Amino acid sequence: MHLYDENRTIVVDLPGVRKGDLIDQLYTTKGENPAHQGRFSAHYQMGYGVPIGRDRVRLVIPTDRSVDYREHDVAGLRKVLSLAGAEEWMWDRAQVPCTRSEDRTPGWHRTFPSLEVSEFGTLEDLRQWAIGLYDIDRSLSGQLADVVRELKSVRDPLARIDSAVHLVQREVRYLGLEDGISAYRPHPPAQVLHQRFGDCKDQSLLLVTLLNAIGVEAWPALVNTNEGRRLPQSLPRPGLFDHCVVLLRHAGQEYWIDPTRTHGMGSLKERTVPDFAYGLVLDEKRSGWSALPYLRRGAVELEERFTLDSIGGGAILDVLTVYRGQQADMQRAHLAGNSLAQVGKSYLDFYSRQYGGATALGPIKVTDDPTANILKVAERYSLMDLWEGPDSTGVYVLNAEATYLRDVVFTSNVRFRATPIALSYPFEVRQRIILKMPEPWSVEIQPKEINGFGIQYTQATRAFADTVLAEFYYSSDSLSVAAEDSPAFHDQQEQIMDDLGFVLTYGGEVDGLIVRQRWAIAAILLFVALAIWGAIVLYRFDPPRQSRRTWHADDSHWRVDGAACDRIDPEPFQGDVRLAERLARLHLQPRVCELCGG
Repeated sequence: MHLYDENRTIVVDLPGVRKGDLIDQLYTTKGENPAHQGRFSAHYQMGYGVPIGRDRVRLVIPTDRSVDYREHDVAGLRKVLSLAGAEEWMWDRAQVPCTRSEDRTPGWHRTFPSLEVSEFGTLEDLRQWAIGLYDIDRSLSGQLADVVRELKSVRDPLARIDSAVHLVQREVRYLGLEDGISAYRPHPPAQVLHQRFGDCKDQSLLLVTLLNAIGVEAWPALVNTNEGRRLPQSLPRPGLFDHCVVLLRHAGQEYWIDPTRTHGMGSLKERTVPDFAYGLVLDEKRSGWSALPYLRRGAVELEERFTLDSIGGGAILDVLTVYRGQQADMQRAHLAGNSLAQVGKSYLDFYSRQYGGATALGPIKVTDDPTANILKVAERYSLMDLWEGPDSTGVYVLNAEATYLRDVVFTSNVRFRATPIALSYPFEVRQRIILKMPEPWSVEIQPKEINGFGIQYTQATRAFADTVLAEFYYSSDSLSVAAEDSPAFHDQQEQIMDDLGFVLTYGGEVDGLIVRQRWAIAAILLFVALAIWGAIVLYRFDPPRQSRRTWHADDSHWRVDGAACDRIDPEPFQGDVRLAERLARLHLQPRVCELCGG
């Protein structure tokens, strides 16, 4: 691996191996890492992604040693046998089935059966062991003393802290030679600063030393970058940790800093730390696990502005992307690892594939605000062929998509899972598509809102004059989705994916999602004119008043507006047969009034 240490590597190539052959492997390790101080601990995986004929773990424990164990999905298998001056523990599994593993499973989820054993009885024993390893020479000499004097000359306390963090992150590069005792014990801070490289332990202890020297309380903290959320359920042992960070206290508030994040920017309050979940702070006054808050979210704001020259023609595309928080850190690291020319070429290739040819109208422009931890990238292109068509009916089609969000939304061909789904860290994305059309346009797209599983999604598309505006918002407040929720979550994400695009159509008899505004305006104006004319006619309509006629059975008279008719025609009423029948049942003779005709 090109690491200059005292390791030796043996490579054995077995000739003639065929499918179905059995290969026995036996090796003995003598001695132990002196950093363990004579105490034993181990972690055994007892299930795999392939079936195993037999899997056995055997421990021989002298009677004067106190060893604890913790089983994960192998409970009830331990067998104990008494030996002379010792005790034998045995876990023996035959015909071990394949354990299904799935993509995007959170690191903290225990997919495979396993066994932990340790002589570190409690978490506090483990803390004291680690504190002892970090108790090395921290004297302020040489360059280290000079740096401390420079930091003390900064008058603002917060600026002093930021300066110390920037120094370690930017001027001490990460290099890990982590074998033997160096896997657990850091080097003296003065040596690390002089050589300008070190691993996470070296950088963390250097930062703690600088902060303590300028009057800031700070401690190293051991974390796990992948399995952090299951640390409290694990047996205390040195192998739990694979990373070291710093916890500091300023103005009554505690902040977590990762000194290895070279491109992490922002003031103390704006800095971000990945989701380590829990850490073991090397402070004798503390007890238990310390939870790392995960409140800072990354954000991306993307605006794509298309200025179309004609129907069926090309367009000028202006793109502005604003990255905040963790997203700014990630983009900054990407830009640092690639030249602007390389990044610009990849962006140009993307838009060329998307729109059938593009030309960059200048290099990309990057604006960085380290204090606020905001990074902006501006791009400008000439698009050759934005439209499809015309087809046989004379219709032009333009497809618009929220392409950035398509890479963010979770997609999978599997609806049912046995393990949780790991989501990206909490973040939010706002993507805006602005289309400056050659003529007025109208929109027929309904807004949409989808929520659930910590996901919030909204889409709103509208038009005014010759501008079409589509706004998309997607945010995630969750780090994982339970396995039993995977079908519903899968369907939700598919629904969002289906909503991330829209179509503009022009000409012909095709009913597109967006139609020509010219005919729409004419139809709307005609409708409004007819509605106004109808309202006026209805308002002015004044029909002649008709007299109200009622039949009074008591005196066999019709009354007109309450007055009795004086003249009664004796001939039978011949108009309404049903009325005549009803009157006959009442023993009333129908008559016709000469006055009112009733």
